[in-house]
Amino acid sequence: MNATLKSLSFAVALGLAGLDAHAQVTVNQDGTSHSATVEQISNWRASATIDQSGTLQSASVTQDGTFYSSAEVTQSGSSNAATVSHSSTESTSAEILQDGTSNTADVIQNNYSHSAKVLQQGGCSDCTASVARDNVATISQAGNRNQAQVSQSGEGNTATVSQTWWSSLSAGYGDANILQAGRLNTASISQVGSASSSSESNLAVIEQRGDNHVGRIEQSVGDSGSDSRNLNAKVMQDGSYNESTITQSGFGNAATTTQSGTGISSLDVNRATISQSGSDSSVSITQTGTRHSASVTQR
Repeated sequence: MNATLKSLSFAVALGLAGLDAHAQVTVNQDGTSHSATVEQISNWRASATIDQSGTLQSASVTQDGTFYSSAEVTQSGSSNAATVSHSSTESTSAEILQDGTSNTADVIQNNYSHSAKVLQQGGCSDCTASVARDNVATISQAGNRNQAQVSQSGEGNTATVSQTWWSSLSAGYGDANILQAGRLNTASISQVGSASSSSESNLAVIEQRGDNHVGRIEQSVGDSGSDSRNLNAKVMQDGSYNESTITQSGFGNAATTTQSGTGISSLDVNRATISQSGSDSSVSITQTGTRHSASVTQR
């Protein structure tokens, strides 16, 4: 099945054939009000592409019971919003690109071997932190071997990545990366799962380049007798208030926090709290600039 839609306002595309090979849907919308929905069910190598330029936008892609499928949403110019949902799927990818102003993006994926990328940016090669606008991005992945990436280039920010997994049959891992280049920030990564395979490896990185910051990473692997579980968390915060909190429960924990001061209220924070429970743990905290504080607990 192959479908291409071009419209100025509203489009709905359904790919419903049972295990239809190489189902493809393309929606291109120029102009003002927008909205587009694509639903692909029980497709093999399904692909959905939505491109919206203009003002109000929206967009939603649902791929259910698909294998080796991909969804891509590109939105340029003003209100934005976009949701990609992968349910009962394997080896899928989702990418959302929002190019100014109100933004918001959600990716929900379950089963295993998924990748998700959300880019919220300002539409110029040398954008300042004030261009991309209100941001918010949420990625939720359930299952093994998942990757998530969020990149936000300025203003309201907020980004949450949640990865949960189980790994009784194969090695499970989660890889999550959040980059926020300026203004109000916040960002939170949660990687929580159970383990009974021979290895669990999880990496979480938050990089915040300016303004109010916060951070936070939680990594936890339950004990079902696996040989090794490596939890690796990094928070890097440049200029302004900072804060950061890393919580790890497992074995082979490593946590790094780097904060470069600046301040000017909320009473010039800094602060970094790390809590590790399990064996073979290591911590590194570097704080430059104003009021500091640091607390490490290892059990």
